[in-house]
Amino acid sequence: MADIQALEPDVLTEAPLLLGGFIQAVLQGVIFAQAMKYWGSPLDDTRRMKAYVVVLVLLSALQTSLIVYKQWIVLVMHKRWSSSPLNWSQLFVNGLLCSVCETFLIRRCWKATKRNTWVLVFLVLIGLIVFGANLYLAIGIGQVSKYEVPNNDPLDSDWYFPTAFAFNLWIVGSLALDVIVTSILMVYLWQSKTGLGYLDKALKHIISITWESAALPCATMVITTGLYHSKPPRSRHLVLLFILLAGKFYVLVAR
Repeated sequence: MADIQALEPDVLTEAPLLLGGFIQAVLQGVIFAQAMKYWGSPLDDTRRMKAYVVVLVLLSALQTSLIVYKQWIVLVMHKRWSSSPLNWSQLFVNGLLCSVCETFLIRRCWKATKRNTWVLVFLVLIGLIVFGANLYLAIGIGQVSKYEVPNNDPLDSDWYFPTAFAFNLWIVGSLALDVIVTSILMVYLWQSKTGLGYLDKALKHIISITWESAALPCATMVITTGLYHSKPPRSRHLVLLFILLAGKFYVLVAR
């Protein structure tokens, strides 16, 4: 860590980082509270489901820890984040967290469609493309930052076409997968109508909750896309603020 170079304070860098860290800490507290409530409930879930919950909590805690560490490096030590060997980790852990949640949602869709093989293959293919784009993006950031002027923004290397393409593919792919999974679940719930008024009313309520749950991750992806392609390059720090919230929002809805 000794080779991390000093950087002058910059409000356009520090403000989104400070705000993002605060929001991440609040969401992490909510996730911990939900996890404690889950473990204290009498649900007789399988070991696989319990392991899934543990993995989500650990990954979300790791993501929060990385953001706190970046705050220490940038806000307290006034160092350049891109010179840190962990500069690639934020986006990768966030994407990994999203992929774990998406895998759970894909399995739910597969079971909802009575284990339809084509649905499973189609959704898994999109999921693999999204994960591959995230992995390539992490590798690209780690490699490209070695040859650029040190800075606090891993997306500042977007002149490197494959890296920019991977970031766009990850956002678009995640957004598409989210919409497709939500639509499949909605159609399944709609087809489950019984004709009984009180039961159908409950199903409509569940459908609305399903769409509301998908709204936060989708809104995050849309805002990120708009900011990433906006003219001012300094908006990249706002891109990081919103995209790093996607993982936490997925954890909150994929349960």
